Amino acid sequence: MTVEGIRRKHLWLALEGLMIAVAAAALRARHLSAESVWLDEYFSMAYLEAPNLWRFLSDQRGENWEMVPLYYALQYGWAQIFGASPVAVRWLSILFGAGAAGLIYITGRLFFGRVAAVVAGLCMVLSPFQIFHAQGIRPYSLMALLGALALLSLFQACESGRRGWWVLNVTANVLLWWSQLFGVLALIPQGMFLLLRRAARGRLLAFWAGIHAVMLIPPAFWVRSMNWAPDPPLGRPPWREFMNVLLRSDGEYFRWLIGYPDKSREVAVTALQDWLLDIRGDAETALVRALLLGSALALLWLLSLIHI
Repeated sequence: MTVEGIRRKHLWLALEGLMIAVAAAALRARHLSAESVWLDEYFSMAYLEAPNLWRFLSDQRGENWEMVPLYYALQYGWAQIFGASPVAVRWLSILFGAGAAGLIYITGRLFFGRVAAVVAGLCMVLSPFQIFHAQGIRPYSLMALLGALALLSLFQACESGRRGWWVLNVTANVLLWWSQLFGVLALIPQGMFLLLRRAARGRLLAFWAGIHAVMLIPPAFWVRSMNWAPDPPLGRPPWREFMNVLLRSDGEYFRWLIGYPDKSREVAVTALQDWLLDIRGDAETALVRALLLGSALALLWLLSLIHI
């Protein structure tokens, strides 16, 4: 393929990704003004009138003690330009979520074909979980964007071997855990991918791991500076209860997304909401089993692709 053909191909790919992103943004912007500010969002919204960024971050840290600063720094700058209303600030998360959908499509198109790209892109566009977090004044849609960028850059780095893609991958990962501390967990699947990919064993894997280990030193000092304010201790739960909470956490998100009361029947509900409450336990169990089965099948499929 000629240079001109390659450029045309990349241009069409970018336009397709942009179309996915626009569709995602349009869906996430629906009923945006109906979203009120809830407690976790208030932790940062309450201080957006601070005279400078340092004051903004330090003022909220006592309440939002587990925060890391990247998203909130971007939020403060965004609010200074576009306004500090909930709707204006939510648009920042919408753009992050839309960008994540576009990057997932582009990644699928480059490495797995058009069908996989369309399916993955539509899953991101239509996912109620992604829509929920893309409307939130929290860092989760930024995490999705940076995670998608880390994935794309890692695949491109392994495919082309170019140093720039490796630099982009490390940068995306560093920004990811400066957006939310659990972002460091994204290193696990990336490291497993490199470990299972025959061409990435040895010095490359060790160098990649070493760079990230060094980059983790500053966040470690940030964590040490936190003024911990955990919930009151409730004692150690038995293993069965612990696994139940761990595996059924998606059910909690499901209740948020549907928007009906969690446990109390004292609140008036519609017939549909009452029926959903009745089947909640069975639905959550089925969801967990489907997620576990899907994860196992996805892992087997990945192993077959890389010929292990």
